[in-house]
Amino acid sequence: MPESEVAEQDQKARREERKRNLHVRRLEAAAEYSDLRRHVNMLMELGTSGTSSDESDNENGVVEYSVLVKPWRNPLLADWIRVFDAAYRTLRLSSGNKSTRSAHPHLRVESQKESSSRAPTGLPINAYSRRWLETLSDFDMEALSPQPSKYDFTHTPAVMK
Repeated sequence: MPESEVAEQDQKARREERKRNLHVRRLEAAAEYSDLRRHVNMLMELGTSGTSSDESDNENGVVEYSVLVKPWRNPLLADWIRVFDAAYRTLRLSSGNKSTRSAHPHLRVESQKESSSRAPTGLPINAYSRRWLETLSDFDMEALSPQPSKYDFTHTPAVMK
């Protein structure tokens, strides 16, 4: 196998590992805080398919990860998901604002690049982008099988402080 293909496979494997780790961190945060626990099942349904991929970039010695946009995902979910990321960062701080052990979440910045990953099937209809849904054929819509009920993608006021 050519060296470039090996490097590409390694990069893809690292990206998938970051997605899995990010998904687990969000689940940990949701399980830890009573106001977020009601969303654990939805995070599980979204799975790693609902977690945005990222691409690393090294700028002036600082590694940043550009978040790829998921065209299928309702844009409102990005803000809903960021709450879990913030809750996880709070969990990482021990008493006295001293950082806990192990690696910290990396810096993720928004980008305009789109992810090519497939949408998870069977989510509530409002988890999907309305604009994206309108582009699907009847066949694709049937395969996606969105649930007609809408999910309450909101957080309590206490969480939003």
